[in-house]
Amino acid sequence: MTKETYLDHLNDRIAEIDHKIAEARDYLENGKPTERVVAAGELTLLDADRSKFADRLEKARDRHAHEWSTLNTTFHEDLDALSDAIEAWIVKHRAIKSPS
Repeated sequence: MTKETYLDHLNDRIAEIDHKIAEARDYLENGKPTERVVAAGELTLLDADRSKFADRLEKARDRHAHEWSTLNTTFHEDLDALSDAIEAWIVKHRAIKSPS
């Protein structure tokens, strides 16, 4: 796999996480005010983790191709963990949504 292929795939994963975070923020908009504070704080931390990951990926773009296989594995593990954390947040805070 080429460096560009790795980058494209990782950028696609970041886009998926961005979409999940946007959905979670929309979900918060309809939440009960008393429960939204904690949930919003947790979501902000997840969003910060996403930003840190994107920064790491940007810095890694300049690395040599022979390092990309190892970097890609690490990045995938980190993205999987972040995606799982966002999914857990959604499940945990599903109850904050106000009844329609």
